[in-house]
Amino acid sequence: MIFTPDTIDIIKDNPDTRRKFLNMLISSLRPNYIHLMNNYKKVLIQRNNFLRQIKIDNKLNNILDIWDEQLVELSYQIYEYRKKYIDKFSEKINNIHKKITKCGNCIEEIKIQYYSDSYNKDEFLKKLKINRDSDIKKGFTSFRDT
Repeated sequence: MIFTPDTIDIIKDNPDTRRKFLNMLISSLRPNYIHLMNNYKKVLIQRNNFLRQIKIDNKLNNILDIWDEQLVELSYQIYEYRKKYIDKFSEKINNIHKKITKCGNCIEEIKIQYYSDSYNKDEFLKKLKINRDSDIKKGFTSFRDT
């Protein structure tokens, strides 16, 4: 991988830019991740279609629980991939930093953290349910972490 002056956008831009960058890196290392992301997108599309059906046809929204559970499960798996990758990346960055600064016992540390609402399935599901009425009115899922 080559870092250019434009790479600073990963830090400066919004979280979507960082997620896209992270998705690209993980996909290049773990092809199964692409499959997982595609499944997530399909479930999100199906959930959004069902939200519109509920709004238009006054369908029962208890079936939405099925889509919510699938979305939560896939989100959590994506979180696991990202967390694992960030942890490894953070470790490598710190090792490189120690070599560059020639300071094996330094307290200084570079810390990279991954924040997500999908680290806890129950919390993520709760947030989906809290936003359910709003999502039905809008016709799409407003709370996404992936």
